[in-house]
Amino acid sequence: LFLFVGFSCNKSGGGSSPGNTYTGPNETSKFLYSPVDVSRIKFLLSLGWLQPVGHTIPTDHVYFWCDLPGGATTLPVYALTSGKVEKILWVPVQGIQESKVWFRVNEKFSYYFDHVVPDPSLKEGSSITAGQKIGTTGLGSSIDLGVIDETLTLTGYANPKRYGWQETYCGKPFQYFTDAL
Repeated sequence: LFLFVGFSCNKSGGGSSPGNTYTGPNETSKFLYSPVDVSRIKFLLSLGWLQPVGHTIPTDHVYFWCDLPGGATTLPVYALTSGKVEKILWVPVQGIQESKVWFRVNEKFSYYFDHVVPDPSLKEGSSITAGQKIGTTGLGSSIDLGVIDETLTLTGYANPKRYGWQETYCGKPFQYFTDAL
């Protein structure tokens, strides 16, 4: 089952203020920017997908599948909102330095991209601003986006010990984007 969603705005989503829209250290943030130029988004796949090889439980992230412009092999990837680089996990694939990168927005909210090639200046602990180019797409034309929202706790797992922090606090990524996006 595929979920197809279209965006009708530019990469900034029409947002005019830089930074976050939260007012306190533990409030949920809003995403002010698209991770890739919206004109390049071919389709989106929803949370809980089981199809990709290697996924044995429903995914805790969504997928952005993109059209690459003629001859291009990558697209720029942008920070969704301001925060700090929390962790970079280097996962070289077929000679490409793909990574999974976590961004801490506040004490209770973070998000991550997978299958990106971070900009060389991006280091753990680096501050980022909303809309900042943080790297490019990696191998292929898709990136993963996951949200960890510690203001909520998922329940109902048959065996909760089987699931980690990322799954226990898994947010629905599309609900965090501004209305314009």
